[in-house]
Amino acid sequence: MVNNNASQSPENIVNDIAFTMDMEGMSLSEQEKQCLRDCISDKVNIHDVLRETIAKYAVYRVK
Repeated sequence: MVNNNASQSPENIVNDIAFTMDMEGMSLSEQEKQCLRDCISDKVNIHDVLRETIAKYAVYRVK
């Protein structure tokens, strides 16, 4: 089954992601939820967010 997120609002998508993460024992902070909203609504570039997140949490620094 294909999940077509195009028909869902950004808030519904964030809620779905938060629910799934919570089911795995990983809660999302409000800041993380806002970052998802910004990515979904194209307010920020997802590639920039990924690059920043990887650089922040990587054991070694990515150049």
